[in-house]
Amino acid sequence: KGSKMHIKMKSRGHLKTDTYKKTSTNTDPNLDANLTTWNVVELESKPLRLGSDACIYKGEFGKRAVAVKRIQCRNDEELQKALLLKDSKVGHRNLLRYHSVQKDIEGVYVALDIYDQTLEQQITNLELDAFTSLWILKQITEGLAYLHQNKMVHGNLNPGNILLCWYSERTVCAKIADVGIGYPEPSKMSSAKFLEELDRWKSPELKTFKKMSGACDIFSLGCIFYYVLSGGKHLFSTADPNCKGFWKEDDSNEPKTRLVLGNLQLIKEMTAETTKKRPKVDDILPHHIFWPKEKTLHFLVHVANIIATVKSPEIKAIVKEIEKHYDQVVSPRTRHYLGTWLTFMQMDVGEYRASYIKTAGKHYKNKISGFFN
Repeated sequence: KGSKMHIKMKSRGHLKTDTYKKTSTNTDPNLDANLTTWNVVELESKPLRLGSDACIYKGEFGKRAVAVKRIQCRNDEELQKALLLKDSKVGHRNLLRYHSVQKDIEGVYVALDIYDQTLEQQITNLELDAFTSLWILKQITEGLAYLHQNKMVHGNLNPGNILLCWYSERTVCAKIADVGIGYPEPSKMSSAKFLEELDRWKSPELKTFKKMSGACDIFSLGCIFYYVLSGGKHLFSTADPNCKGFWKEDDSNEPKTRLVLGNLQLIKEMTAETTKKRPKVDDILPHHIFWPKEKTLHFLVHVANIIATVKSPEIKAIVKEIEKHYDQVVSPRTRHYLGTWLTFMQMDVGEYRASYIKTAGKHYKNKISGFFN
């Protein structure tokens, strides 16, 4: 309360706390008035996570559980950025919230929303199911859309800056953490390799020191999409996004990934070499990758009805394209639900019968209507 903040954490089942007094000489008027001076700060010998310029602890702010980032500042740039975010009116459920910022002779302390792990840690340790993967990606996209709507550019999106808060086994909230106040540094990784790893998520124009824009974030977002849907693979084989042969056309055939043809096409557009070819973030949110199952089903049935009733060269061309990419569009599990109708259509019978698709659509709807209920 008042001028005290207690930072505690457990280490391997028991509490180890190093308590020492610290007197703040800071008189910065931008800092919280009720936390300008800390009389006592309790820190455990081992933090939750180590960063290149910061340590993260578990702590309390009032009665709220928070993550406290202790930053060893080389200058005041990081502090001013944190203060700007804390005092700004920008707020979104998918952006990390700054509750308090304070400075003393040993560094800067920032109280942040509590979180369980980063997206990188989650993908590395445990595979996400299809629903959770897409739900996390949608939340990241919504948070980025809010930033772009408020004329802000993130500039360093990567799985280490995406924080996950698990409320239950299947309920998760993804939050975008801002850059510049201590990046997570993986253990046993040299600084050179760490910087190279960060560069793999940045757009090509940032490496040539061009002006930062929202298109830079779209490129990084596309890399994150590929990373999550592929189960932890990076889109590029090297740290150079301009390298040729990075695009893995056969990924859609891998049974353990969600990189179906439509998702790959979206990612390819997001990671285009030129900024003008990349979609805006507001154009990504309505994409069918985020459609609920009900909307997808209604769309498929609607298409089936059009194919069965409309006779035109345009429809015939679409049908041929569907049949051409059938294996990539329809997953093995879906083919099983569809039964023999689409399996028959897959064979080269030399004749297309539109009634089969209409029948298959109705059959598919009846099969999974119980699941929706």
